[in-house]
Amino acid sequence: MNTQPKPRKDATDTIRRCAVGGTHHPKGEMLRFCLSPDGVVTPDVHMKLPGRGIWVRCSRTAVEQAIKTKAFNRSAKTNVTVPEGLVDMVQSLLYGRIVDGIHGAIRAGACVSGFEKVKSALGANALEIVFSGAEPTADGHRKLAGMCRMLNVAFCDILDTATAKNIWGRDNATYAGIKKCGISHTIYTAIQTYDLFQNGDDNK
Repeated sequence: MNTQPKPRKDATDTIRRCAVGGTHHPKGEMLRFCLSPDGVVTPDVHMKLPGRGIWVRCSRTAVEQAIKTKAFNRSAKTNVTVPEGLVDMVQSLLYGRIVDGIHGAIRAGACVSGFEKVKSALGANALEIVFSGAEPTADGHRKLAGMCRMLNVAFCDILDTATAKNIWGRDNATYAGIKKCGISHTIYTAIQTYDLFQNGDDNK
């Protein structure tokens, strides 16, 4: 992941208490879990599921600790069922938010794909986010990353080549850009959350 160091737009959100260690963080830096009717711990990455939320700091390590220390049981004040592979489930759901956002941008006509189109749109100051599915050593990857740094545009290399081709439905769609619009903020926030989950503890 390689995003520009923009401030988190949701940094002033309501503060929540982490079930692991009791530390307090803005809601935008937390993960919400709730219990299904049969007592299964369920990730709520969209923060829309009903019921009392159990909040955990947005990091793989924190979720692993919540499982290991039975923090979900303590917060729920009852025995709960933690599904096998919960940490990977959270990662997959957070990744899915990014992919869903990209599909939404495509439907809204807010996406351009292909190296030359992305480069041209960057030159016109029309993009908020650039995605690269190429290897970091690829010439196009380096050129677009450099342009993004100069223009303060978010550059994201989360998508591998196969995923990028599948999303845009083109064999040569290794690079894509999201235009400046309402949906770009949603995608950017999803990228930040995924990056925080993967690397948050490394950045402390």
